[in-house]
Amino acid sequence: NMHGQPHIYHMKRDGSEIKKVTDYPAISYNNQGLGFSWSPNGEGFIYSSYDKLYRINRNGTGLWQVATAPEGMNFRQVDWNGYINKVIVQATTQNIYESEFYIMDPNGNNSQLFLEDWPGRTDSPSFSIDGETVLFSWDESGFNSVDGRMLDSRIYTIARDHLDTTDLSVGKDAGTNDMLPRFSPDGAWIIFVNQNNTGMGPKNVWVMDYEGGRRRLIIEDAETPFWGETNN
Repeated sequence: NMHGQPHIYHMKRDGSEIKKVTDYPAISYNNQGLGFSWSPNGEGFIYSSYDKLYRINRNGTGLWQVATAPEGMNFRQVDWNGYINKVIVQATTQNIYESEFYIMDPNGNNSQLFLEDWPGRTDSPSFSIDGETVLFSWDESGFNSVDGRMLDSRIYTIARDHLDTTDLSVGKDAGTNDMLPRFSPDGAWIIFVNQNNTGMGPKNVWVMDYEGGRRRLIIEDAETPFWGETNN
């Protein structure tokens, strides 16, 4: 947010060589720089900017408009799976509780509605390694307020054929929300954020196994985790 709007930057792991990638801001309804994903080969990004979904090379060249959101909606969070070469993206209205998930090719072709609007707030869709399962969060309380508050956000998996939906937040403390889930690179674990449902307490990063067991806190006062592959 260096210039008044969220943009995508990258840098080396030691914090050096910071480079601004985007010309169009990474912003949309209910999204302040949250809606982007690395390409599977690490050579670029896909990201949401208002009602547009863009691809761009990591050096800022090759901007490509992938898709336009349905009328009255903006794109928000997005994930790109290289194994099946598909993108899943969330679209939302100004009302954060009105949300849909779409699956499409990385060039925007073959776009299909995957998850229609559910009562309550749905967020953070991402693929499993093989692309056959979608991970997301849903406030099953169905709560709705002007500030976007959630009362019981839980992490779910749903098969791409819609035949199997599983609640993974069975060990979650009452009065808290599980949010922003992502699979580990080996698919055995899920990293996510948990916070008191008042929205006022600290956000902490947790992990659990792919069945929802062995929950444990790993980082206090942190959010928006991503578990990338590394040799270190």
